[in-house]
Amino acid sequence: MSGQQNEEKVTAFHDLVQAAEKQKTVKIIDHRNKEWTFMARAKVRLGKKRLSHIIDTLIRLVRKQNSEKLDEAETLELCCLFAHLFPIVDGLSLQTQKAFVKCAVHKHHQPKTKLCESGGRPDAFFCVLKGKVDVIVDEVGVVTTLEVGDTFGETGIINKMPRSATCICQDFADCITVTDRQYMAVFHSDESQYTERVEFLQQRSHSFFNCTQQECYSFSRFLVEVIFPKDTIFNLDEGDNVYFKLTGEANFYSWVGAEGEEPRKRMHLTPKMKKQLFKMREVKIGDCFGESCVFTSQKLGWFAVSQSIITCYCVHKTKFNAKLSATVKSSIQDETAFRNAYCIERFGRQTEYLRDKNNAATKRCVLEVRPPPR
Repeated sequence: MSGQQNEEKVTAFHDLVQAAEKQKTVKIIDHRNKEWTFMARAKVRLGKKRLSHIIDTLIRLVRKQNSEKLDEAETLELCCLFAHLFPIVDGLSLQTQKAFVKCAVHKHHQPKTKLCESGGRPDAFFCVLKGKVDVIVDEVGVVTTLEVGDTFGETGIINKMPRSATCICQDFADCITVTDRQYMAVFHSDESQYTERVEFLQQRSHSFFNCTQQECYSFSRFLVEVIFPKDTIFNLDEGDNVYFKLTGEANFYSWVGAEGEEPRKRMHLTPKMKKQLFKMREVKIGDCFGESCVFTSQKLGWFAVSQSIITCYCVHKTKFNAKLSATVKSSIQDETAFRNAYCIERFGRQTEYLRDKNNAATKRCVLEVRPPPR
């Protein structure tokens, strides 16, 4: 790599850091449809490393900062490692991430160590690095087992309520521990954004109307605010994310062009594509789209297209599946099925006619350009 290219990359990285500090969790989609955040560079690097190496590096840096001060590069690397392993940290602003890692303490636990007890005081927040931790509820038994990347203990701290379960190490385990006072001091600066997300889900998204505040709060920690430019087209069936629209204008479309020519991923809308899309309905504020990548029975080959700059809450389909209760997922699926049935009833025949017409025209063009047999 030349010196000029390296200098450009360093400059771009510093620009991303500044953007992350100003816009917190907001991601920017550039003109090349590339998604950038402060963590983007780190995730490319970390993706090539083994999980054990990432964990060992994180433990080494945490131990080092407990005895001596880390420099800026090491602090940023530690932020990247935490964000790579723990989604709850990935959703924080860079400033809050720095404050969080400074409070982190690494502890190695023996088998059968009781990390917290039901009815006890919520005095710490835990991040699991190695090993497994059983969550035991009185009169029920083991309800779940936590592994690398899982966190626990924040509910009691936030609600100021006694522990609702007992957590015991299955075998040797390594955890990152943050005291309750440090947790509240660090996360207090970001609590307002979670409150706004909870209010949005409960007031603007129909699927969350009957959810408890705790369910909405738990899910809101995995939402990331994303900005998309005008004329961004989303392939709803083949994407990896589920979106909740915040601002801007967008519409649902059905593809009426020739088969095999539809876009396969999120990309910028071209003038040729516009002629091959049929508008089905508007995407309203609070509407969920992209959920057909999770509910495969609702795949219809539809697209969403932004008519202006839009902002959305975005969550990866794996987190959508893991963090949402069965009741909410069922509600979203029912709402999607109703929306699809309504649009098919109203526009189904028209879209089928246009699709057949365009496919016939494509076949006719192929026959006309085919050379005659000798």
